[in-house]
Amino acid sequence: MPKKGSMLYFAELDYKHILHIQHIEGLEDSVLVTCQQCIEKYLKHLISSVLGETEKSHNLPFLISKLSGKYPELKQYNTLARFLKDCYFERRYENEDYVELEPEEYQNYVKESLEMIQYLQGLV
Repeated sequence: MPKKGSMLYFAELDYKHILHIQHIEGLEDSVLVTCQQCIEKYLKHLISSVLGETEKSHNLPFLISKLSGKYPELKQYNTLARFLKDCYFERRYENEDYVELEPEEYQNYVKESLEMIQYLQGLV
């Protein structure tokens, strides 16, 4: 178990939370935002441990770009990262850009997010 209070600790908590709530109807937006948060924390942990940098950005594609020299396979997640980056803002606050997802779309985004999280877990 990672050190309590560390970025990796919070990433693991987010991951457990996603697994627990992903199938609860009405929590779809919360799940997607938590996917974004979880992936962001894993990426920030890697940036810190591998590059020795502290990153404050919430922009997943930007965080991926910082690590893509060391982990070029991360580029395959850029489309998902752009979607989740938008979720961080569009699914937390009232705005005119909100798009309702079909159930299959939601399930696919969660599946892709969990695959990315598991990939990142393998790197840490």
